[in-house]
Amino acid sequence: MEEVENVRPCENEVLKADFHKLFTIEEKLEFWRVKLRTEYIFFLLGSSYKDKAAPQVLSKEYEGFRCFEIIPEDEEEIEDYNKAILEEYAVEIDRKSSKKALVSLEELKGEFTSRTEGTKDQKRFIASEIDKVKFKVVQLSEVQNSFPFDEGGDFFRHAYDLMYFNGEPYNYSQSIHEYRHLIAINNGQVYAEYQIFLEEELTNVGKKREQVNQVKALSVSQQVLVLYYLGYFSNVSWHDKTKLSTTVASMINKSVQNTREVLTNFDKLRFSKITEEKIKIRKDLIAVKEHLKEIGKRKEMKFVEADLEKLGL
Repeated sequence: MEEVENVRPCENEVLKADFHKLFTIEEKLEFWRVKLRTEYIFFLLGSSYKDKAAPQVLSKEYEGFRCFEIIPEDEEEIEDYNKAILEEYAVEIDRKSSKKALVSLEELKGEFTSRTEGTKDQKRFIASEIDKVKFKVVQLSEVQNSFPFDEGGDFFRHAYDLMYFNGEPYNYSQSIHEYRHLIAINNGQVYAEYQIFLEEELTNVGKKREQVNQVKALSVSQQVLVLYYLGYFSNVSWHDKTKLSTTVASMINKSVQNTREVLTNFDKLRFSKITEEKIKIRKDLIAVKEHLKEIGKRKEMKFVEADLEKLGL
């Protein structure tokens, strides 16, 4: 900061000439870092708003830098400018602050994953997390006079609505934004993406639970038939039925005794068509077919359909 206080860059004609030769936003930002030896974000903080995250920055310290203000001239430059300022804020301010103003989708997902580890009722946990996000969205949409979202509630809500309801990211090329409004826009979009992610997770948990319930609802005979059509018995040894029954019983979560009784008939299936007709009864085959369809085993489902046709069922 000492160098900034002792120099009046706008009085340096060489610096001004060099700056006016630059074309891109990145080149101008680099000029600030190298030639003016400060980050542009500090100029914005010092000249337009006294930032609570950087109380040492005062407006008077940057009065001599006004002639190097970056002014985008077209939509492409406006987009580059807004995104670059947001990135500079994240690097120079948020990184050093104990309470982060910017939110990141990756960080939210990471925190969610760490907190779900060991949670028994994931469905309830995710539903609770969605409720918290909804409350946060309402809260931040109404913010008007507290740092860092000063008058940024509308920007936050607009970015949130665009992503959540339309699946569209905010268009940063529309206009030049103050850094605190850029924070609100970023956070609105991120919370929308996070809520969408959570709702998808909740749906997936529900689907997994349904699949588990469907498997539990199948009878012993039906579950063994499922394994049969999936090819499990193609390479197993039938000599030790006790061992095989114990293994299969643990797989389908049924008693060893009931599993052994069903497997005894399946062993005979290799030699007798009569046994096949006793095992492959209509209600069992229909249940197995529906289950294979649910778990995406279309090829195996065709085998069940062929057996239904072949047996005249």
